[in-house]
Amino acid sequence: MTTGERAPIVTDRQTIQDNIYATLRGQICLLELTPGIIMSSNEVAESMSLLMHRSVSRTPVREAFIRLAKEGLVSMLPQHGTVVTRIDPQRAMEEQLLRYTLETANLEDFQRNASTADYDGLRGVIEEQTNAIEAGHTIEYIRLDNEFHHRQFRISGHTLYLDIITTFNSHYDRIRNLTTWDYANVKNSIRQHQEILCHLEQGELEQAQNLLKDHLTKLENEKQSLFEHYPDYFTVQR
Repeated sequence: MTTGERAPIVTDRQTIQDNIYATLRGQICLLELTPGIIMSSNEVAESMSLLMHRSVSRTPVREAFIRLAKEGLVSMLPQHGTVVTRIDPQRAMEEQLLRYTLETANLEDFQRNASTADYDGLRGVIEEQTNAIEAGHTIEYIRLDNEFHHRQFRISGHTLYLDIITTFNSHYDRIRNLTTWDYANVKNSIRQHQEILCHLEQGELEQAQNLLKDHLTKLENEKQSLFEHYPDYFTVQR
């Protein structure tokens, strides 16, 4: 993450617990809260009170911890506090396979439904991605990267697919976000977005699906380098 960047504070959910959960989840997935860090409900409640400009008690914080624990993002240890889990490479690869399966299946209906305006809109997202990364705004780049993929599900009408991959993606997302710290990798991802869109617009579904597979599974080739550079971020390799 670029120095000085912070994960966004979420304040638009239905309850304070939802806001705290979404804010903490973002901080963990964007690696602002790094694997192994210990959190206390008291300290998080005080921090959230300052960030959200309102009084926050420990109760919604503890409830948010329970939700995060169910996703495997934290471990709640009696007498020790709540610990941000290390990234589980095996779980990340399973989440990756789930995302690849659903996103590949989605492309055919996206291609059938997409209008010229939809393609123009996605090109605009890619342009914004380029501008964000050139300005050093990594978090904004990640938001736009998600928007490029998520918008395709909304256009195709498969919002259930989108709900599934955004719910079961936390370990994979942390690895994805680690790769954005490499400028060359980011530029390659942007290029692949452009090529996928071009194939789809030209009716070349199979070529788009093949490129999407390479785009979503390239972590297989990158993970060993990540293990070496960030060994404390990962569980013991299997």
